[in-house]
Amino acid sequence: NFFYKGGEGILAPVGCSSGAERDILALANRVALSRIQNLGIILLDEVDSQMNQDTSITMYKHLFEQDNIGQFFIITHNEATKEMIESRNDSNVYEIEDGVIA
Repeated sequence: NFFYKGGEGILAPVGCSSGAERDILALANRVALSRIQNLGIILLDEVDSQMNQDTSITMYKHLFEQDNIGQFFIITHNEATKEMIESRNDSNVYEIEDGVIA
């Protein structure tokens, strides 16, 4: 069993976590695997789908601070998150509509 420290500092099995908590734990696992394998790249497909815009932005800001990840491929439908990512000088943002880059 995998455990995480939930509210009030109580250890709980991952199976008891909520949707957003599961997303964050899965993301932490991906970051750890990327670091172990020294990949320098991470693919994120709507990991913020169950988060509000402030939590999503905070999560991505923390991710961008990871010194072992140099390239991100991010799929998100959160407009505030897209704007934050687009404001970074080192980012390319593409909108896809009906399978075509808009």
